[in-house]
Amino acid sequence: MDNTIQENVEDLVDHIQEYIETQKELFVIGAKEKAAAAISQTIVWIMVGLFAFLGVAFLSIALAMWLGHLLGNFGYGFLIVGVLYGIGAALFYTFRESLLLTRLNDLFLIKFMSNHEQH
Repeated sequence: MDNTIQENVEDLVDHIQEYIETQKELFVIGAKEKAAAAISQTIVWIMVGLFAFLGVAFLSIALAMWLGHLLGNFGYGFLIVGVLYGIGAALFYTFRESLLLTRLNDLFLIKFMSNHEQH
């Protein structure tokens, strides 16, 4: 009878060890999936940002040239557009916490803490 109890305890210990190993493997797989999703989403946003940057750059040049044409001096047009961007940068810097940092932190926390995929 002692052998049966001892065999059952050994089987239980083996099963517990297998369970722990399986849980570790599942954790690693989940972490890899979340990292891959975050990286792919970052690449998409970088591409969107690049195209948006190029669009804004060309529109800014066109606006500066148009304003310069209206004012009779292209330098003035570029100066006005530059001042507008400077004001925008100052406002963005002033409100960066509420506009960007808090929201980015929330997005990353949601992405990494979720148990299922979100699109």
